[in-house]
Amino acid sequence: MTAKRISKVLAALLSAVMAISVGGGYFPTGSITAEAAETAESYTYDSYDGEYDITSESVTISSAGIYRIYGNSTETSNTITVSGSDDIVVVLDNVVISSSNYYPLELSNSGTTTLVLKGKNTLTAESIQRSAVYKDTTGSLIIGAYGGNDSAGSLSASGNKFAAGIGGAYLNTSECSNITINSGTITATGGERGAGIGGGSGSCSNITINGGIVTAIGGSYAAGIGGSYGGSCSDITINGGIVTATGGNFGTGIGSSYNFSGTGSCSNITISGGTVAAVGGTYGAGIGGAYYGSADSITISGGTVTATGGTNGAGIGSGYYGSASSDIIIYNSSVKASSISVTPTNAEGESVYLYTIPDTTEGCSLIVDDEIYIESITHHTSSDANQYIYLTSDSAEAQTGIYIYSLSYSESDGTSVVLTDSLTELEISNAAYLRHFADAVNNGYTYIDATVTADIDMTGVEWTPIGTSSNPYAGIFDGQGHIIKKFDL
Repeated sequence: MTAKRISKVLAALLSAVMAISVGGGYFPTGSITAEAAETAESYTYDSYDGEYDITSESVTISSAGIYRIYGNSTETSNTITVSGSDDIVVVLDNVVISSSNYYPLELSNSGTTTLVLKGKNTLTAESIQRSAVYKDTTGSLIIGAYGGNDSAGSLSASGNKFAAGIGGAYLNTSECSNITINSGTITATGGERGAGIGGGSGSCSNITINGGIVTAIGGSYAAGIGGSYGGSCSDITINGGIVTATGGNFGTGIGSSYNFSGTGSCSNITISGGTVAAVGGTYGAGIGGAYYGSADSITISGGTVTATGGTNGAGIGSGYYGSASSDIIIYNSSVKASSISVTPTNAEGESVYLYTIPDTTEGCSLIVDDEIYIESITHHTSSDANQYIYLTSDSAEAQTGIYIYSLSYSESDGTSVVLTDSLTELEISNAAYLRHFADAVNNGYTYIDATVTADIDMTGVEWTPIGTSSNPYAGIFDGQGHIIKKFDL
């Protein structure tokens, strides 16, 4: 980089409070307020109000506090009950329970129960009509991994016939509500007519996944996440994590379950982040309604979503013999669906259509008409590098990495995506393009030159420094005297 170019960069980026990696070194950025991002719940504890060896006897907890239950990975038929009305934290530490008479873990607490996973935990219900983790409609359940690290704590929860892996059970209350997963590696398998996570021969509501590696497998007639035989579902929210949900025959991946009376509907399914794969069973939708079931108010506003319907079921929308779905909203996400019941809309209620952007680079951003559409690209599978985005019928320009595409739509020809240019220089006029430039460099496009053409306010834009040890910046960055301020780290 010439001395003239360096002086331009320094003129634009004065009064440093952070450093951005450029080439083999760093240069200071100017007029920046760096704000640390909020950190996830760590679930780390220095002491406990009680510690119990589950292999010695069954454990009942009914008072507020933090408790550790350990099992040294030794299988036992002893069980755990959390009751009362207080907020209670239970750390499961290498617990293995296989119970033929009771719930391995019964939550009848009307307060908030926080279940912290440490090591490998396995809960198996061997008795009919019992879930592995029984949760009814009272109180709240929060699940996280010790230290907030997905690999630090796991749970395998297997329910029996007419019961969920995590959720309701026909023996007591088949319905469930208020389950939140923040971290951990979780596999939940429902028995016949039981959801992986959700109802046990019944309905469910208020299931939220904020993070973690979550696999939910529904039994026959039930959803992976959502309702079970004869039940509906509502208010299922996925904000992050890696989520795989598979419905049993006649059930959905995420949504409602089989109901021959036509009442097995679902509503208010929201996905705003994460990587989600939802597969419906025979006659069930990937996301939405099951056999005879409909789906309303499905919103996908972020993340990478793959939705595959079973035989005669939509990828997103209604199941076989289900009524036409309504209010399917898609924007700021990549959504690969085997089919969608109705023409989806964006947040403004305008009809949107599928455009496929080919061969994208993971980690890069995708910009549409000067605004960030996807902050960080994640591929749907290792063999599918495309991004599947939904836009209005108007023509648009998309940019990812160093490539620019022209997008258009016509009633006769459908959507069209044409590669129009491969950039060697990028003009940075706003926060979207600065974020895009950083992502491009960090993912291998290290020689692209950049010119800042306006002052930029980075408020609310997640930031990653430009250049890495494996991809050091090697181009020319010309600040032209402009100010870049208010980074949010």
